[in-house]
Amino acid sequence: MRPMTAADSARLVALAALWGAAFIFLRVVAPVLGPAWTAELRVLLGGLALLVWFRVIGFDAVKHLVLCRIERRPPRLDMSVYPYLPHASVALTSARTYMDLLSGVTS
Repeated sequence: MRPMTAADSARLVALAALWGAAFIFLRVVAPVLGPAWTAELRVLLGGLALLVWFRVIGFDAVKHLVLCRIERRPPRLDMSVYPYLPHASVALTSARTYMDLLSGVTS
């Protein structure tokens, strides 16, 4: 592991400032706009931030979706190219699984 540089420290401070600003933003805006409009505004700002970030890293989602449509294949991200993007796995659940969860049974 490499030592932390000044640029790394600056990024960490910027991340902490953004993280804290989100809570201040909610505290100030929610009483004024109400919860629904605050959530809408927060999603809009998050989407704009993602658009900027995708432009910075060179990922063109529209181009990707159009190419997938032309090639008649499902749009998928190659996680080896974008390993820092979050991903999730999905599994089927049964009624028994939910009942086990509610009754506190661990398997």
